[in-house]
Amino acid sequence: MKKLVRDKIPEMILQEGKTPIFRKLNDSEYEHQLIIKFQEEIGELIAARTLEQKEDELGDIAEIVRALIDFYGIKNRINFIGYSKREERGGFDERIFLEDII
Repeated sequence: MKKLVRDKIPEMILQEGKTPIFRKLNDSEYEHQLIIKFQEEIGELIAARTLEQKEDELGDIAEIVRALIDFYGIKNRINFIGYSKREERGGFDERIFLEDII
């Protein structure tokens, strides 16, 4: 199994009558596992077919991004950077796809 799981998963496993074997990760392990989890969830989003599946995967991705931002302690900085980039370069609302530059 060996993977990063949400905080309530050990409790849920116990409620199923099973015994979870787990440990708390140190900072470098946690950072690494969050990134692995992020990659896993991106793959699941790509594979998702229904809107419900896409919503579920995006919810997981949002939680991982929140955890990474908290881990790095950069919430205010990220909000500023996101706002600044949107002001400078725009968002993705217009769905512009650059084919080439000649």
